Amino acid sequence: PLGRADGSIDACVVTADGYIVAGAFTSIDGTPANQLAIRTPQGWQEYAGGITDDSPHSLAYSRGTLFVATSRGVRSWNGQVWKHLTTAYSQHRVLCVYDGRVFAAGDGSTILE
Repeated sequence: PLGRADGSIDACVVTADGYIVAGAFTSIDGTPANQLAIRTPQGWQEYAGGITDDSPHSLAYSRGTLFVATSRGVRSWNGQVWKHLTTAYSQHRVLCVYDGRVFAAGDGSTILE
């Protein structure tokens, strides 16, 4: 195994920089990481400051942007800032990428990008 989290890993996505995991954890292999971490050739590190206000359900990655679905809506990370894309409690639980576009599904479906 490449690492062990102190809680569940519920979603993962592969990027050019490494692979990103999300779930109900606070560390991986002893490295602090609030529910969001990336594995690079240098090892595990928290990604984008982590997620401290909600639990992530699903991840998607498109055109250099990470998308995270939580019970409070979908947010994106462009490498510098988090942006909320859907209203709170929108119940989008699944994200997927098709032809460069990000789709959110759950209680209704939305094209995010």
